Amino acid sequence: MRYFTIIIFCLFTASLLSQTRVSGIVLDEFGEPLPFATIAASGTTTGATADEDGYYTLDVPSDVDELVFSYVGYSVTTRPLLEIEEGWLAVELSGGTTLQEIVVIGYPAICCQIVSCCSCVTLIADCFGSPKKEISQQPQIDPFATSISTINVFPNPFISELHLELTAQQVNTLAAQLYDINARLVTNWPSLPVAKGTSVTTLRIMDKRLVPGHYLLRLVDKAGNSRSIKVINATSVSQ
Repeated sequence: MRYFTIIIFCLFTASLLSQTRVSGIVLDEFGEPLPFATIAASGTTTGATADEDGYYTLDVPSDVDELVFSYVGYSVTTRPLLEIEEGWLAVELSGGTTLQEIVVIGYPAICCQIVSCCSCVTLIADCFGSPKKEISQQPQIDPFATSISTINVFPNPFISELHLELTAQQVNTLAAQLYDINARLVTNWPSLPVAKGTSVTTLRIMDKRLVPGHYLLRLVDKAGNSRSIKVINATSVSQ
């Protein structure tokens, strides 16, 4: 029994060592996180779902060399594991065919009986020509916009600071985080007061190691609603 336990333990350990843990974030083409996006190890049944902020973690089997990312209304994207840097992989999905409205039309039960027992084209046409009910699903409202209706970020590209011009419906509080392209947190502003109406808030970036390139500015209001904005750092390499 003792040797059997040791063998099981060794097999379990070998299974863990044969996997690679990958974490990252899934974004749309505007830098907005895609909550609950699907991530799958290509050619297997191994997969994961991103959280409400677009972040994911997946243990990938050793024989897999690429991941597949998908989201409703967006094109499926495949990324090789060779692109992973220190266990992080940030992925941007491009918009495909977006579902704007769903219309469900119901017909009387007798229609099904006519279609199933009769081949008369006239009867079928008459039956399906009289819908009984129509239900429409309207586009979802952005919860962040209900508290802060407009956001203007400038200058963009930036060097050492960013200005947020906000129009708020009521007094609010924002948390702000700046992430690099590998979804690593660079700078955090945990509590920014926002006045009712239009106001300007300045975000000073003290990290002198900031390199030129694309970054993601994520804003979270006090209700937990978030908005992400792409920004570009234009710091000179010689500085």
